[in-house]
Amino acid sequence: MNNANEVAEIDETIREHERACGHKEGEVRLLILGTETPQGFLNIGDLAANPRVDALTWGAEDLSAAIGSRGNRHPDGRYLPIFEHARVMCLLAATAWDKQPLDTVFVDFNDLDGLRSECLESANMGYTGKITIHPNQIEIVNECFTPSPAEVSEARELLDLFAVKEAEGLMAFSFKGQMVDVPHLTRAKKIVEMSEALTELE
Repeated sequence: MNNANEVAEIDETIREHERACGHKEGEVRLLILGTETPQGFLNIGDLAANPRVDALTWGAEDLSAAIGSRGNRHPDGRYLPIFEHARVMCLLAATAWDKQPLDTVFVDFNDLDGLRSECLESANMGYTGKITIHPNQIEIVNECFTPSPAEVSEARELLDLFAVKEAEGLMAFSFKGQMVDVPHLTRAKKIVEMSEALTELE
């Protein structure tokens, strides 16, 4: 994808098929690869804006080929600056439009420790999942992006306490030795929502 017009063209093509087949318009959702080309990378926020887009991801390998880079990582495994920037922009573009941000593939499917480390980093950044390229990656990805029972329990506890404090006129208070306010409330809600959504899929 290069720009919003290309997304709109796909949207209209799918809409025509939905009408012809008697499906509800907008029912088919799109996962957009936002960095397949330099133009796509520069327009990544516009790609996520279309209502049919459900999730946004990026591709280090695609971008590498498109810009002619000789590699996309440092020797220690960290992304080179342009690719780390693409990763950050994908996350921001997706969340700005309330779409799922999905991190790119980890191509060395034999390096499960490296995969786990990158997944945990992605989850901490705010990504909600990761594209896989091999069956042995699926379990680790699911584990890393699923809130743990302890995280869900603490989030629920915090939500309950926020309800009490809000009734007292407070939106900032101490919780387990730390000051918490509205951003912590938002994060707790997202953890609980993700947990409940995953439970519905089981």
